[in-house]
Amino acid sequence: MIQSYSYKDLSLCTNGLSEENFIGKFHFGKVYVTEMNGKNVMVKIWDSDSKFYQVSFLQNQDRLLDELVLLLHPVLISHPNLVNLMGYCYEGENLGVVYDLEPLNTLHNLLLNDTFTWSERIRAALKFACLLKFLHVDTPHFRQFLVRNIAAAHLILHQDHNLKLFDFVLISGGIFPDRTKQRECVHGCIGYIDFDLVKDSWSETSDVFSFGVVLIGLISKRVCTEEEAELGEPFLYEWLNSQYNEKTSDSGFDKTKFSIVHESLKGDPGFCASDGVAITKLAMQCVEEDKYDRPTMKQVVKQLLNLSIVRKNMPRT
Repeated sequence: MIQSYSYKDLSLCTNGLSEENFIGKFHFGKVYVTEMNGKNVMVKIWDSDSKFYQVSFLQNQDRLLDELVLLLHPVLISHPNLVNLMGYCYEGENLGVVYDLEPLNTLHNLLLNDTFTWSERIRAALKFACLLKFLHVDTPHFRQFLVRNIAAAHLILHQDHNLKLFDFVLISGGIFPDRTKQRECVHGCIGYIDFDLVKDSWSETSDVFSFGVVLIGLISKRVCTEEEAELGEPFLYEWLNSQYNEKTSDSGFDKTKFSIVHESLKGDPGFCASDGVAITKLAMQCVEEDKYDRPTMKQVVKQLLNLSIVRKNMPRT
């Protein structure tokens, strides 16, 4: 049974939405960690005041209600890579949800962290890929979902390093077949948006593209921020292409050995050069300009499962 909380409840438990409790941003708001009744939880607060995204609180109300329906669906409620809903706040412009979760940190915050190891990064990539594979498949219960708002900032790692998706504001398809057209004008987070959307509508290949950007960040220890984009810094997929073009411009360079794995990760237990090359190639395939050249999430999962570190150290998912 989920709980109904007042905005005062959420404010009090997060010490007035303090910086000490703040853990990160999502597309339309902020996320906090705290305790409720002796239990570690994560609190997500919607915010209509965004520098980068135009939104009304009425739209946020709809998104909150959709999230409640999604996370309480009998087929989805127990999925290990979706957050567990504990409660919500619905007071006019004051909107929030509470997740039963003991968060380690957002994936965005962990990308540059030296303690976030190679094996943990690959495990996170595999878990997220499996979730997207699940969401992209038509089932007897519903047609495929499109997340449409994939970003490292929207993924959280539990203390046991299990990865969970916690942002669903643009999700369409599935149990929301009427939402696709309503949300066509909003294209996701800066730096993760498929450039094919300029001339085409959203499809599962756009989710694959955004996954590819997450994968680039995981293996290269690079982050994508809206502030950097404003300053003209290249997006991660642009950086990847520039690295490839720079390396392969040398006639003596072996293209089959191209890797963007950060040097500090190459000394981690379980790392092998062939995995670095294979996962770099996979990331490049995911962010191919032509959407028809991108793999499906089923194919992505298959390639990740074939990595040496996964075959030797991780249970098959």
